[in-house]
Amino acid sequence: MIMFALFFVMLPGLIRSKKVDQTPQDLIRNLTESAVVTCSHSDQGFELILWYKRSDDKGFIFLGYLNNNFQNPEDEFKDKIELAGDGRSSATLTIKHLTADNSGVYYCAARRHSVLKPHNPEQKHFLITSRYL
Repeated sequence: MIMFALFFVMLPGLIRSKKVDQTPQDLIRNLTESAVVTCSHSDQGFELILWYKRSDDKGFIFLGYLNNNFQNPEDEFKDKIELAGDGRSSATLTIKHLTADNSGVYYCAARRHSVLKPHNPEQKHFLITSRYL
């Protein structure tokens, strides 16, 4: 039996504050099932939630973002993920039809929608791995 495991980890020093939360803390799914992760924040000034994946062989990969109820997945992930929520307080990332290629560390980040002034996004991240039983 092939199992899919989703783990959330917090590395000291990478997260400046506790404004961003992700749930659940861990999740185990069979391959071909879906995984759902929720990201929420308490900063009313943030209106975007962005999702990234980091894998050992490809580095950081931008998956897409949610802005005021509009989901914007990157073209290569449109059939693989769904983004839902409002971006102003929470969002969910659904990874459909899990495969071993989904292994990696996933990040959500919340930020303001502004190109005029610098900002520091708040972020959380979690680890997804595949297990073979």
